[in-house]
Amino acid sequence: MRIVEFKNIDQKRLVLKELSPARIHHAEDLIFWEGSAGAMRAVQQLEQLAKGTKSLTIKWDGSPAVVFGRNPNGEFIFTDKHGFMAKSYDGRATNPEDLEGAIMQRAKDKSTLAGMKLADFPNLLYTYLNSKVDTGLKGLGNDFVKWLQTSAVTEVKKARIMNYIKSNTQAFMALWKVVSGIMIAKDNIIKQLDRSKGVVNATVNGKPGGEGYVLKSPKGNIKLVRRSGFTKANRAINR
Repeated sequence: MRIVEFKNIDQKRLVLKELSPARIHHAEDLIFWEGSAGAMRAVQQLEQLAKGTKSLTIKWDGSPAVVFGRNPNGEFIFTDKHGFMAKSYDGRATNPEDLEGAIMQRAKDKSTLAGMKLADFPNLLYTYLNSKVDTGLKGLGNDFVKWLQTSAVTEVKKARIMNYIKSNTQAFMALWKVVSGIMIAKDNIIKQLDRSKGVVNATVNGKPGGEGYVLKSPKGNIKLVRRSGFTKANRAINR
């Protein structure tokens, strides 16, 4: 859910101030967008949990992730993160009719949005990793080329990606080793947190644990969610 700050603009009204993007990345995904610095940030933040969990909060929003609050006019808005960030239409619904209209508009733009996910290489790596949730998260990177051939990427772009990988094979496979290592450490921490007793207890398919947790970080919050747990169960739902 989008992090917000309530700021007094007068004695009678509060307004929602946007502070950070609605999407919070998995710890192991930071390397896709931030390179080696992202990997180091993920490792360092996970290490900090050994000293205490004050920077950790439960990830409540689940799926779909909802955003609600009041706009500058004082109107109550209710939408999901896609509607909140929408550019081609007003997704910040203030009534049920607007919310329905926004969802219908999104359905019309589905093919365009699908294409946008392939706009750059980091997003393509992220898409591949999520696809591995369905088939198993072992051997990451080994079947990327095979997956790429069946993807919606254009033939021209496939050729460019293949040339890049051939020229940087060692670095490309090292990237997936880092991703796997961070994921193993993250999942181990999540299991420990899920076993601890708290005021709120959750389960996914009868097993302890909810969606996961959010780790606060000055450079951007980090999502601690087990891809083999919540993500797999969420992707299996027929919507």
